[in-house]
Amino acid sequence: MLRMIGDIRIPMNGFVSVMALLILGGLSFWLGNNYLYKRSMEKTEWKDVYLRKEEFKDYVRDGWRNARFSAIVFAVCLLLSLIFLWIYLSSPSIELLLIVTLGIFLVGILMRSVPITRMRLHYQESYLEQMATEVEDQLLHKDQSS
Repeated sequence: MLRMIGDIRIPMNGFVSVMALLILGGLSFWLGNNYLYKRSMEKTEWKDVYLRKEEFKDYVRDGWRNARFSAIVFAVCLLLSLIFLWIYLSSPSIELLLIVTLGIFLVGILMRSVPITRMRLHYQESYLEQMATEVEDQLLHKDQSS
């Protein structure tokens, strides 16, 4: 497929290449970051979970490996996308435009998997303590209202 696309010759002067990148990059980022995320959230079956303070902390600690892996994958994809973007801007081609667009799409998807709140839970003990207390307070309010 890339060979067929490579045979297509479109003049890729500076303005056309930047406009194509902005349009395709913006559309692919939106598609990855918003549209696919919203679709996945609509399909998810949510249920209320009430945890004690120590249970919440245990779940956060257990999720550390997954959070670290997600952050590393996000950083690698972002770095590769920026490298390919730099290469594309120095010598525009259809193939590089597709690779950069795919990279931006992946960055848009992965951006949702590395939320700031989740990282704060792993790196700031005071924030973890605060959130664990709030989670336990929700459990206590639930028990009192029942």
